[in-house]
Amino acid sequence: MAIEAGKPIGVHLAAFEAKMRARKRQPTEKHVLSTIGLIREVFAAARFETPNDITADGVNLYIATMKADGLAARTIQKRIVACKAFTRWLVDHGKLSHDPLRTVERPSVKEDRRLRRRMLTPAEWPYLRSATLASGARHGMSPLERVALYATAIQTGLRSAELRSVSKADLFLTGERPYVRCRGENTKNGKEARQYIQPDLAAELRSLATNKTPATPVFPMPDEYHVAEMLREDLAVARQQWLDEVRHDPDARAKRDESDFLAFSNHEGEVLQFHSLRHTTGSWLALQGVHPNVIKTVMRHSTITLTMDAYSHLLPDQHPDAIGGMSSMMAQPLAATGTCASDTAVETAVGVQNGAIACDQMRAKVKDGKGPEEAESLEFPGETAKNPSGRDGSRTHTSVAGKRILSPLRLPFRHAAQMRHHASS
Repeated sequence: MAIEAGKPIGVHLAAFEAKMRARKRQPTEKHVLSTIGLIREVFAAARFETPNDITADGVNLYIATMKADGLAARTIQKRIVACKAFTRWLVDHGKLSHDPLRTVERPSVKEDRRLRRRMLTPAEWPYLRSATLASGARHGMSPLERVALYATAIQTGLRSAELRSVSKADLFLTGERPYVRCRGENTKNGKEARQYIQPDLAAELRSLATNKTPATPVFPMPDEYHVAEMLREDLAVARQQWLDEVRHDPDARAKRDESDFLAFSNHEGEVLQFHSLRHTTGSWLALQGVHPNVIKTVMRHSTITLTMDAYSHLLPDQHPDAIGGMSSMMAQPLAATGTCASDTAVETAVGVQNGAIACDQMRAKVKDGKGPEEAESLEFPGETAKNPSGRDGSRTHTSVAGKRILSPLRLPFRHAAQMRHHASS
């Protein structure tokens, strides 16, 4: 371990890179190169040359420098995650005795979120669809292909890379419940996704894939940067058409100019990127009042916390109705007796009071010298005559509470009055 910890970090990074490429679910080339590059950046800035040099203080100092330079929390978090993964690997493979970065904390992305995506509203979609169909080809995709791509992204919630991997063989468009499949090697969580779509979209996809081979991608998408640019261009055309609807009304035009409708960025700083179409999927489901667990399944979130953090503000507020429904539950009749809960409470109170009176009478009879048998036969007020049951009549019956009450004279201990009675006899 001492020998390994003294080797140059570059040697270990090469082994770590090989480990990443050998994983069962192999990451993309972009992810591998990005992870190794981020580790090299941090360690070079902290002047770590061997694993023995790695310290939490050095990394924390670099984090403070990045924050001072105005870098976003997500940008800093990526570097911390990469470095911590590397040091954990060093410990797991016997190259370090402990993880030096175990105490390094990641900044909160929620508290410092620079990029906020907005959803495409249901009212905006018809304009985007119409403007896209009326436009020419963009970035190698025809109008029909772009409309089908946008609609598939909204209805399935598939990410850009996942949509890029969908081939004709992944389309199951027959039957009452058509769906699009994304194989596990192409999804973010490594699990196969089966995302259902509407019949009209299934018909559009069937038309697009007619002349394609089974292995041919359905959507001839450009690279990641140009996919976002393509959507922005179609969105700008749609907004211009919406503005032109009132070009002869200056007042209405002025109001629309100030509106966020079909705008790439709204007044709150939220932007509409291609990934926003996936955000639109969950948002539209939440606006329909779909149960959060169903939204979690459609969005393929790892935890319900992710779903609630993203869409809880769009779910209908059910708190007043939930509390209001308690009144009817509290007035429900008891299944066993058919009496109201409030009536039962009164009877219970009466039973307790009558029981106390009976115990007082029992103590008086014992005090007067009456034996245990006479005391046991004492009837409670309102009691109907019944044969004793239980062990030697040790339980009495009462019609008030409907319960059998154990006689105090049959308890394991003996009262002082009972002891005096036996002593005198």
